[in-house]
Amino acid sequence: MRMTQLPAEEDASVGGCSLFHIEHCWTLEHPMAPEFVAQLLTDRLDATHTDVRGDGHHFYAKLASPRFAGLGLLARHRLVKDALKDVIDSGELHALSLEKTLTPEEWAAAQ
Repeated sequence: MRMTQLPAEEDASVGGCSLFHIEHCWTLEHPMAPEFVAQLLTDRLDATHTDVRGDGHHFYAKLASPRFAGLGLLARHRLVKDALKDVIDSGELHALSLEKTLTPEEWAAAQ
């Protein structure tokens, strides 16, 4: 987790957080909502279906995206991890387990 202490002159409370940048505060005091993770997946992967569950730090996702067409399982997982790299690297998103990564056609067939 990246924590950067603010200089004393900038030591002000932001949403109840002080001393550390908002990335740290988000992670420890204001967990990310599953709906926010679902929106990230929709926006960044053109996901047509998302099902995200989690406790604010650890998430489980099932999603369908046309961008998965022609890709194997590992390539699909890499695509998701690359799309979320910034929020993973910042510590905002601590853990994401990908339960299903399907194309929209595969999703429809599974229903």
